Amino acid sequence: MSLPCPGSPRRCHTYPSLPHASSTRVLHKAILLSPRNAEKAAALAADFPDHVRVCASNAEVVDSSDWVIMATPPKPELTEATYRPLNFRADHNVCCLVAGINAETLRELVAPATSVTQSFPLPPAEHGESTSVMFPPHPPTEVMLAKLGRVVPCPDFEQAMTVGVMG
Repeated sequence: MSLPCPGSPRRCHTYPSLPHASSTRVLHKAILLSPRNAEKAAALAADFPDHVRVCASNAEVVDSSDWVIMATPPKPELTEATYRPLNFRADHNVCCLVAGINAETLRELVAPATSVTQSFPLPPAEHGESTSVMFPPHPPTEVMLAKLGRVVPCPDFEQAMTVGVMG
């Protein structure tokens, strides 16, 4: 099982202890990164040589993975351009960290994947002290995000935004 970050490895540095999914327990074989930020990706591969591999393209990341962690800057046109050309599989677990993308558009971008969650970790995630609001509930993703701090699973976007605003 591989946990990739196609698009941008900018946040992947917060996930050195990422999981391998099996029901609610999560471990990993490798974390695959896109080459988008080559300098950051190379540094992560050097820091974690037994766990991180830089791929030649976003397509290689997605094609080689069971889990896909989407982490591009919150620009709709960039999100579309990065993910629309990729071939997601029905068995992919997708965790989207991209702000500003609605659930319907996300599901369309990653179809036929059906295990699709959105989460919003905050900067303290780097130190394992974030509160991450996520929806919909998905126990393996909750286990993965728990590595970053407290996880608040919500049934839908509206409740996730209410929880996020109210803290």
